[in-house]
Amino acid sequence: MNNENKGIHPTGVSSRVWIALVALCVANVVAHLIVMPSLPAQIPTHWGANGAVDGWGPSWMASALGVLPLALLAMFCVVPRIDPKGEAYRTSGKFYQGFVIAFTLFMCAISWLGELTVWGVVPAVGLVNVLISGVVGLLFIGVGNYLPRVKQNYTLGIKTP
Repeated sequence: MNNENKGIHPTGVSSRVWIALVALCVANVVAHLIVMPSLPAQIPTHWGANGAVDGWGPSWMASALGVLPLALLAMFCVVPRIDPKGEAYRTSGKFYQGFVIAFTLFMCAISWLGELTVWGVVPAVGLVNVLISGVVGLLFIGVGNYLPRVKQNYTLGIKTP
C-alpha cells in the first residue's frame, strides 16, 4: 500500500491536515473580506522594535495580508515536490507536518493584528512586539529541538550534501 492510499501526501503531511489548513486559510481570507468595510481608511500594517505602530496602509491591505497564510501554505506544499531530496520530508516523521501547522496558525493569527489594533483589542504600543517575539521564540525552540532529526534536504535546516 503506497502513501497516497494511507492519506499521506507526497510532502509527508497527511491529506486531512492539508484540507483542514486550506479550509482555515480560506475562512481567514473570507473573514478579512467580511470585516473590511468596517475598517477605517488607514490601518496599522507594521510595528517597530519599540512595539509602536510605525507603518500604515489602506484598509484593503488587511485582506491582502489575510491571503498571505494561504500563499505560504501553497509554498509549503510545492517546495517538497521540487526539492531534489523531497523524499526526506516523508521520512522526517511528523516534524514537517507540525512545522506547517504551527507556522500556518501563526500567520493566520498575525494577519489579524491590524484589525485587532484598530478595534482596540491589541494596544497600538507595546504588546505586539511581546506577542510576536514570544511566539517566534517558541517556534524557534520547537524547530531547534526537532531539526537534528530532519533528514538531509535542500530546503529545511542547515544540512548540505
